Amino acid sequence: MKPIFLIGFMGSGKTTLCKALARLTGIRTVDLDDYIAGVAGMSIRQYFDLHGEAAFRQLETKCLETLAETADDTIIACGGGTPCFNNNMAVMNSRGTTITLDTPIEVLHSRLMRGRHKRPLIASLDDTALRRFIIAKLAEREPFYSLSTHRFESTLLENEQEIDITAKRFIELFLRPQ
Repeated sequence: MKPIFLIGFMGSGKTTLCKALARLTGIRTVDLDDYIAGVAGMSIRQYFDLHGEAAFRQLETKCLETLAETADDTIIACGGGTPCFNNNMAVMNSRGTTITLDTPIEVLHSRLMRGRHKRPLIASLDDTALRRFIIAKLAEREPFYSLSTHRFESTLLENEQEIDITAKRFIELFLRPQ
């Protein structure tokens, strides 16, 4: 199996779905941000603070290219901005399957309100500013997300039962031999 790249906005459930897929199938999964942090020897936030976004995006592309070449039989959860820089969508589409996780704005807003303290880009935003941020960034990123080979609804990831249902639906659609 060629690599599968999960893409989509922050809070769309890429990491949650990857963990469930690994648990249910035994397929290797990689969170690109965790991989980058391992290569950098520091957290993404620390790397951003020390080197800036441009340097981070270069490192992200280098790590993505490495995984794209070496990670067969792997599902890779990409950062929300990964597809939007340095021709990364072309790299992912040429090497594997790209699947955009589609999540309604209201669900993204709810998820990100709960977890915003863990995300430097949105940690300081109040609820109204967060909603505006989501709408603006989604509009900016959708042209890149639209280049994926598939789309997958990821609304139901709020509890273990929903996560299992969604992961099993994903398995049926993308991991079962046709």
